[in-house]
Amino acid sequence: MPALPREVVLTFCQHCDWAEQCWQLRKYLFDDNPDRQELFEPRHNHFFNRLALILQEYWLQEVAKLHDPARQAGRSNLTVDYVFEYGEWTDEDRERLSAIRARLAALAGAIREVRNKLLSHHDLGVILSEQSLGAFAEGMDVAYFEALREYASVVHEAVLGSPYEFDDLTPNDVDAFMAQFRRGTF
Repeated sequence: MPALPREVVLTFCQHCDWAEQCWQLRKYLFDDNPDRQELFEPRHNHFFNRLALILQEYWLQEVAKLHDPARQAGRSNLTVDYVFEYGEWTDEDRERLSAIRARLAALAGAIREVRNKLLSHHDLGVILSEQSLGAFAEGMDVAYFEALREYASVVHEAVLGSPYEFDDLTPNDVDAFMAQFRRGTF
């Protein structure tokens, strides 16, 4: 198997980081925001409901893309499976990555149907039935992103010699936004 080029590893880790940032923006702005009710006052309700839905759909789509097949229709997809299948791993790293992949698969599997039927397509039967898709147990998203960080760091360290450093600024961005929002300066 060919080794993964440096650029491929960096790009993969950046995609993992982006998926997490999208999830964190939704989580910190809406789910875990102690001042969340301010966003949903009548004069802002319509805007922030839309934004919450957009962010939810987007981070789910980003996660789903990370779990596409390594190869599809003769083309390569930069995914968890691609990195696993095309990397030159020591037995220890392969075993570790395999175990982390299994943890990642829990959320990826839970959201696959919503991605295939509503996020990437407009499945008429699902839309008309108003069927709920993509539900997952509370905390599964947190566990997923902990595992994704670990996976990216193992890959980055094995190929480039150091763990990948994820962008941890999203909570600060949300705090800064909320401070300005409360002051009415937006």
